[in-house]
Amino acid sequence: MALNNSMSVKVGCYILIGVGAFSMLMGFVGCLGAIYEIRCLLGLYFTCLLLILIAQIAAGALIYFQKEVGCSESVESWLITNLGVVLGICLGVAFIEVRWMVPSSEKGHENHREHV
Repeated sequence: MALNNSMSVKVGCYILIGVGAFSMLMGFVGCLGAIYEIRCLLGLYFTCLLLILIAQIAAGALIYFQKEVGCSESVESWLITNLGVVLGICLGVAFIEVRWMVPSSEKGHENHREHV
């Protein structure tokens, strides 16, 4: 079975895209909470990221321990073939997160200096 034609792989990709979009939304909520010092948003940010982390660890464990013959080899070969794309997406997401973290951090320092 080719990895590109597998319905479960396509569904998994859409799930990962959704989780990534949700993570970016949570990053935005975290930045807003940090800029305006809203504890509720910061708590929501922390809780959702913790849940996402637990879900990713569980999904990784399920995939790793899956006993389907040839599945791990096909996933590994797909990752090796598309390593540039995967790394590019990871670097892009990291850049966007850092790009928005720096201004929020500077804004937080300005607010702290105003209150001291």
